[in-house]
Amino acid sequence: DVNGQAQTALTLGSIGTVEVTASVSGLTPVVFSETSIVGDPNHLVLVSGGAQSGTVATTLAAPIVVRAEDNYNNPVLGVTLHFVSGASGGVLGGVSSADVVTNSSGEAQVDFTLGTLAGISAQWVTVTVISYPAVTALDVYENPTTDVVFSVTADSGNNQLAAYGQTLANPLVVLVEDQYSNPVSGYTVNWSSPDGTLTNPTSDTDAVGLASNTATMGSVAPNPNQEFDAEANSVTFTFDAIATGHWISLIDPFKVWPGYPDPFAGDPSLIDVEITIHGGGFISGANVIWDVGGADETTIGATSVASDEVIFDLPADHLTVLGTFPITVENPGPDPCTPFDFEVDYFMVPDTGQTQCFDATNTEVLCSTIVPGDPMYGQDGHYKQSAYGQYFYTDHGDSTVTDEITGFMWQQCASGSSGDACATGSPMKIDGYRAFGVVDPIYNPGGDDYCGDLTLAGYNDWRLPSYHELAGIADYGRAGPAIDTVAFPGTPADSSAAFWTSSWTAYSVGSTAWTVSSYDGNINYDGLDSNSDYVRCVRGASYFEHPVRFVVQGTPGQEIVLDMDTGLTWQKEHSAGHNWSSALAYCAGLTYGGADDWRLPSVNELRGLVNTEIINPSSDFPEMPEVSFWSSTTHTSTTNTAWFVRYNIGFVNNQSTDKSDVHLVRCVRGGP
Repeated sequence: DVNGQAQTALTLGSIGTVEVTASVSGLTPVVFSETSIVGDPNHLVLVSGGAQSGTVATTLAAPIVVRAEDNYNNPVLGVTLHFVSGASGGVLGGVSSADVVTNSSGEAQVDFTLGTLAGISAQWVTVTVISYPAVTALDVYENPTTDVVFSVTADSGNNQLAAYGQTLANPLVVLVEDQYSNPVSGYTVNWSSPDGTLTNPTSDTDAVGLASNTATMGSVAPNPNQEFDAEANSVTFTFDAIATGHWISLIDPFKVWPGYPDPFAGDPSLIDVEITIHGGGFISGANVIWDVGGADETTIGATSVASDEVIFDLPADHLTVLGTFPITVENPGPDPCTPFDFEVDYFMVPDTGQTQCFDATNTEVLCSTIVPGDPMYGQDGHYKQSAYGQYFYTDHGDSTVTDEITGFMWQQCASGSSGDACATGSPMKIDGYRAFGVVDPIYNPGGDDYCGDLTLAGYNDWRLPSYHELAGIADYGRAGPAIDTVAFPGTPADSSAAFWTSSWTAYSVGSTAWTVSSYDGNINYDGLDSNSDYVRCVRGASYFEHPVRFVVQGTPGQEIVLDMDTGLTWQKEHSAGHNWSSALAYCAGLTYGGADDWRLPSVNELRGLVNTEIINPSSDFPEMPEVSFWSSTTHTSTTNTAWFVRYNIGFVNNQSTDKSDVHLVRCVRGGP
């Protein structure tokens, strides 16, 4: 200009010193030095620590880090950031320091200890810049998770009323919360009831901590106050429900065989069978409904009604067809009564598995070559006890099998072995104290209980099988081992191998127990403190037992004994002085009690008369001698011997005798 000056405007860039040089040709340049500094805070940036998950009332794993920047996103050093905790409910959490000065990177950080409220973005920390109120506050949101289950309470469905055996109108709904009243989602609730039933054993809580189930009142409990339990993390809530109306606890008899009570009656329709229904809440005017819901539903008037029992007469012609027939009681009024199943069927005696027959020289022959009238006719191999055939097992593929004849579920592998084909490990013997779960300071100080402690295929109600239950899976058609090796692979096969039963010997309860040989099916006993044997556990209801098992009918000398458990008919009299072939011929040629289809019983039928709880004799059969009786079952590895049962204490063996020896004989008839 006129003053010889030139000027320009400089816009500063990044933070730091900037040099500007002014030069004119032939003159010394002039250097200007300028410094660019950070501006005031303009905004806040979250560096890290947001959207963390952590249990309520605990410190988050990572700190919250926030950076202050100026208008050009340069970090601002030396300003104070103010941190304040916030939440949409519950008790507030806290930060490690309320005010923190930013470092050279413009950053400040704090640790955040969560408050008590759980949920997505349920808690946060608000950050502001002290002395710069124009800077917009920054909210850093976190996702606190619930603590462990602390309480289980009823949301709805408590204190309902329903008739015995009926489903409650409303579901049972529980609210699962932690100690800070946060609903716990995705948690498994276990349901159970000592009285009724529940649709599902477990259910999971939803997003608001609720889990539900459908409950059905028990139909046999005389106590109207019934309970249903919901458990989570060992915390239980019990729903109460009150049963109304009437119920059935037992029908006596609740199982009969076709033709009951007199299989020889010419016209069963002329016979009325008295049946007693036990229960409660019955009132005058009650009727009995037979075959509820079926096409042949029949209303039968009661002959006697008391508050706890109804007696009615059922024509025996109703008892000629095999099947399950629900029976219920209809009181005057609206309250229903859950049906109780009445069975017309045999209690199936497990088949022995023997399909072989043997001639007079003890040589195995086809059973078809020995025909009625032959002295050797009537052997076990000529008959079967199961309508399904010799055996009928279902392998569930989870180391369990179900015997479809008895309904029992069995542990597939012997103790000590497991896995596919029981190929993992090897069978291991267990002393009697651990097999029975008996505490003993020397042998079992910890009170181990092999079956009681077992969880297999999701079941934990395993138990040691009884004398009759375990003997029921013995296969007397083979030896070494005497068991179905497809259903029970890897079963020990040596001559000393035996399995414990839960049945004590009656003469030494608590010291000795019955065992079943897996080599040949021999039933003997061992001492708990002196023997170790294998274990195979079972689950399922025990054998059916009628309150009065044996019923005597007929005239003296021709009396028969009806077995109310099995439907078999026995000769009451016994015959002495028979070797085995003579025993076969005696029964095959017998006309007795109006029938001529008698036979020598199998070892399972004969063993079924044993009552292990009594001795001398070990049977409730009328006038049972304390000696040995022949069975029709040959010992397959020593064919010159046959199985017999000794009714002093209940031995089943073939030892110390052969078919030429003499035992008593009692014949049997009936079966499928």
